[in-house]
Parts: sequence; structure tokens; C-alpha cells
Amino acid sequence: MRRIAALLVLALPGGCGRVGVPLDQGKVSRFVKSEGGEFTIEISGKEKVRDTMCSVMVVKDDGKPVLSYYLAPEGRGLKMLRMVMGEADLSFAEMPVWYLKGPAEQGAQFGEGVQMGPPFGGQVTYLGTFESEEEITVPAGTFKCWRVQWKADMGSTLHLRETRWINEKMGIVRISVESSVNNIVVRLAGELKSRE
Repeated sequence: MRRIAALLVLALPGGCGRVGVPLDQGKVSRFVKSEGGEFTIEISGKEKVRDTMCSVMVVKDDGKPVLSYYLAPEGRGLKMLRMVMGEADLSFAEMPVWYLKGPAEQGAQFGEGVQMGPPFGGQVTYLGTFESEEEITVPAGTFKCWRVQWKADMGSTLHLRETRWINEKMGIVRISVESSVNNIVVRLAGELKSRE
């Protein structure tokens, strides 16, 4: 099996710190769920979305995919060209949205309004915020991280809230997700146990 390795790192002004999302194909991060049990986040491979090659980051709970992100590096950030939540494919008809965009500094925001594709068919604004730089301890160790919040709403149809604590080498080390699309609900919170 051929391994494709990539690491997106957004540098902070003045060299104060960095934030990144490792896109190493085949790597699996194991998380301990807040309410007990485990889930994983893995880079399952590459797929083309609208002529752009994307790394596919899949969140699995009890071995079943609950969230899939199709990510592609672009300039000082990482664009998300597609998101699948359960059976709901949140394809972005108008343009990709930022999953992560520098500069990484407290209070910096990234986002845009996009036109959602079928079956949603409406305008939605995605907004990410670098909330703070923190040192946190999880089962895998102690890490200096950026806490990044990501949210989007479109009436009662779409509600997304994610908070990720991201370390430049390990990627996501803590995550909290509360999202719903139509009647599909995903609630997941956990801390990194290992990355293999």
C-alpha cells in the first residue's frame, strides 16, 4: 500500500505557535468518549471532488461512519469540499468552505456564506473562530493546542457546532460535536487516546 503523507500547518505571526491537521493516509486516531467507549478519526484515502483531490477524514463511532470530511489544502488553509453526516451528504454547490484558515491568532475568524446543494437548497454561513491557545491533558499526553469553534445554521434544517482542540503534530486531540441535519443527529465528545 502506498502511503501519501501531507501535513497542513498554519503558522502564527511572530512564531508563537502553530496549528495543523495531519493528513497521513491510513493513520487512525483513537478517542475515549466522554460517556464511555471509543471512537476513531482516520484519513481513509483520497477522492476527487469537483476536479480537486481531497483527503477523506472519517469519524467512526462503533465502527460506523458518522461524519466524513473531504479536505484539500489551499493557500494558508484547508478547504472542505464535501461533508457527509450519517446519510446526509452536505455537498456545497456554490464553493468549498474553510475547514481551517490562518493566521491562527486569538479571535481570528474564517468563513463565508455558501449556497447549499440539494436536498437543502438554501444559503448558509459557516464560521470558524480561533478561540484560544491552551495546554490540555488528554489520555495521550499533554499538548499545546488551539481551541477552534466551527458553526453553521440554516433554520431548523441544519445546525452544526464543533469545537476542536488542535495540536500541530497530533492534529485533533479533543473534540466536541453537536450537529443535526433534518432528523439526523450527531453528538460526540472525546479525547485522544492514541494515534497509530
